[in-house]
Amino acid sequence: MSDTKYQENINAAGRGFNPTSWSLILKASSGQSGELAEFCRRYWHPLYAFARRSGRSAEDAQDLSQGFFAYLLERDVLQRADAEKGRFRNFILTLFKRFMQNEWQRGQAQKRGGDKVKVDYEAAEYSLQDMSELGADEAYQRAWALTLLDQTMLELEQRFLERGDEERWQVMKPYLNGDSEASLREGADLLGVSENAFTVAVHRLRRDFSKVLRKLVADTLNDPSEVQEELHFLISLLQK
Repeated sequence: MSDTKYQENINAAGRGFNPTSWSLILKASSGQSGELAEFCRRYWHPLYAFARRSGRSAEDAQDLSQGFFAYLLERDVLQRADAEKGRFRNFILTLFKRFMQNEWQRGQAQKRGGDKVKVDYEAAEYSLQDMSELGADEAYQRAWALTLLDQTMLELEQRFLERGDEERWQVMKPYLNGDSEASLREGADLLGVSENAFTVAVHRLRRDFSKVLRKLVADTLNDPSEVQEELHFLISLLQK
């Protein structure tokens, strides 16, 4: 493959974004099962972390984090969702706390089995090991930051997979945050391109990562001017 064609393929990774959090929640409120499942997959982890750090068992936290989404539809809460309320992460946490206090603690919430969206609770439990010193609210915020990073990685990966470039993604992914122990020369050799082309491609992938992350963060805010402040806040959570 020529260096030019290689760079064109990498450049294509910067196109397209997922629905915003606010638009997703409104679609879910209309009863579209696909949107509700996606909504749950995006935001169950922070809620699970909050429930666990609030003293709930793993089983109860699973029921809480997934039952919450059905509760929103049952009570028509989503139909009253308003992007003007500001930061989406705070809006969801407020509703979840209300759910735990007014529904679960009164024994009115029913455990849901077969309707659960399949998510990786084992990985969530593992991530809690790094939150042992955090309170419930802090654990929620940190898990929220991790969720946005995961969404960013998944979106970039999907773009590579759609082009049939899974091998290229696997080679380049470790270079996003400097975790790769291999040199740029070694990465270039694996893909059969020049070191210069590979270096440029890594730079573009990092740029695309930043763009996707910024867009995902912006989607959870009402005021676009708050994006940089929100990014700094999320980064600070990951550094704790």
